[in-house]
Amino acid sequence: MKESVYLGIDVSKGYADFVLVDSSQELLEPLFQLDDNTNGHDKLGVILNRYCEANRHVEIFCGVESTGGYERNWYHYLLSLSKTLPVKVALLNPVVVKGISKASLNRTITDDVSALNIACYLISYQNKINYKQGDAERENPFKSGRSLYTYQKMLNKQKVQLNNQLDKLLYQHFS
Repeated sequence: MKESVYLGIDVSKGYADFVLVDSSQELLEPLFQLDDNTNGHDKLGVILNRYCEANRHVEIFCGVESTGGYERNWYHYLLSLSKTLPVKVALLNPVVVKGISKASLNRTITDDVSALNIACYLISYQNKINYKQGDAERENPFKSGRSLYTYQKMLNKQKVQLNNQLDKLLYQHFS
């Protein structure tokens, strides 16, 4: 029977904090922080590979909080690791992670605490989480283009609004 361990990942701009716990929320590895670059990703791969070699009957459930795009690099890297390691990855809604924090009465929120809250959510609500493995989820190839198009539409709308305001001001003061 496989032992389940949980990797909570709190992603910030440029780095991420990690906590690896078992089902009783005991730390299996010291809390660590890695930069969001190739070296950081490789270090995570080494850590997970070393842990899987030391514990042959383990399955690692990873949770990444969706934080406006900063999580994509880690999410896709973990998906690529799931091809060779027993790793499953889930994107989590920040609202549910905040709910775990409120329920545990944590008033202090640091990156370490957020990573632990993510791991606690993975443990507590296993049946509500949709995990991905391997190439299970291909990102929409038009996603970045759509966001750029939406941004451009918003800028055009703001330009029109500002021109209308300028027209009103000019008419009021220089009638």
